[in-house]
Amino acid sequence: MTNTDDAVAWLQQLNDWHSIYGHLTTERSYAKKRLPGGLWDSPTGKKWWYTHDRLRKAYNLLAELQRRGHLFTYLTAGGPKTTSRLEGGINALIKQTLRLHRGMTIDHQKRAAEWVLVERAGLLHTAPAMITEAAIAPPQKQRPRFTEPDPGPALYDTALSSEEGLWLRTGWGGRH
Repeated sequence: MTNTDDAVAWLQQLNDWHSIYGHLTTERSYAKKRLPGGLWDSPTGKKWWYTHDRLRKAYNLLAELQRRGHLFTYLTAGGPKTTSRLEGGINALIKQTLRLHRGMTIDHQKRAAEWVLVERAGLLHTAPAMITEAAIAPPQKQRPRFTEPDPGPALYDTALSSEEGLWLRTGWGGRH
């Protein structure tokens, strides 16, 4: 659609379709028998269902969008009628870069996406100014120092204890 006249003509065709085939959106099918569990022998388990359910949903969606004024808003509000330029352009390049270099950390993925955007914007000549001292030599994280455990009785241990009666035994069943 390029103008409001085309949109009105399309909506008129939708209305004409509904006046001819609209009865299909209200047709019902009925189950023949009830099963022992109380459900009906039908795809939905109910006594009746709409025969052309998907057709009904598609028409009702279009009719509701038209009623709310959400259909063909790009004609009145301006702007592109799809977001395909965004999805097929910048986002596709970022996704491809991340897919080709999978396995990067999250921070590295963010930097790679940033560089794709910088390259796309034609700002590579300003790239050296973007490099900071922190990026060249990031501060090293201090590794935790391990200390000896505090002395005291072990709550759980692998050694044998006389209180548990786990001394080595000889003979059959502990008899000598």
